[in-house]
Amino acid sequence: MGLWDKLKGRQNKPSDASPPFVQAPGPKLERPEAPKRETGTRKRGETGVRKKGETGTRLRDHAAYAKRGKERLNSGDFDGAIADYSKAIEMNPEFVDAYAQRGVAREHKGDMQGAKADYSKSIEIQIRAEIKRQLDAQEESQPSPGV
Repeated sequence: MGLWDKLKGRQNKPSDASPPFVQAPGPKLERPEAPKRETGTRKRGETGVRKKGETGTRLRDHAAYAKRGKERLNSGDFDGAIADYSKAIEMNPEFVDAYAQRGVAREHKGDMQGAKADYSKSIEIQIRAEIKRQLDAQEESQPSPGV
């Protein structure tokens, strides 16, 4: 006897209050109201209509560009990802992950020279940061002269 036959047999029993796969109704969930938008936030001449491909947001920090770059990279928009990672690097030249991920995007596009340069820069920044961390730790562990 298969599962279907067992379920059918179970439905025919008079002791069952309800057929299988039917759940008792739960509490009704209310949908929260959408936040009210301020009026008059557009500048004069703005229509609010976006062109194809525009996101309509202005990103303010390097992490936001990196996040959007990751989304674009995962969706296969390698040019967009490279542009976002480049903007993140422009805002924070020591942003290791942006160099590494831009290298991945360039590699997917077939730009092996650019990918190699980005990977090298990422490694260089990591090495510099580690050397600085070790030197700082060494300075902290040495006793101060004159104390």
